[in-house]
Amino acid sequence: MRNAAAVWLVLGALTSGCHSASDRERILNAAKHDSAKFCSTVKEGCEFRISATEDGWTVDALPIRRTQQGARAYAPGDFESYLYNKQGELLRTMPGL
Repeated sequence: MRNAAAVWLVLGALTSGCHSASDRERILNAAKHDSAKFCSTVKEGCEFRISATEDGWTVDALPIRRTQQGARAYAPGDFESYLYNKQGELLRTMPGL
């Protein structure tokens, strides 16, 4: 009986913290919308990196920049982070450091 209760606690903890693929897509679309002005400053726009957190989601928008030879170029701090809660509400925008 005690083991069964432990199993239900573990299952409840695992399922309550899950982030589904549809959640990921919804947050990514929100970030693309919220970062439109930032990403419009470069010809090719941005690439996005999304990660689930305990409290929701973080999406980094990285401008796609190229050298004169066409190679991808990165600069320190050249990104913005968009923080969302689990419901998908934008909590904060943070410039790259």
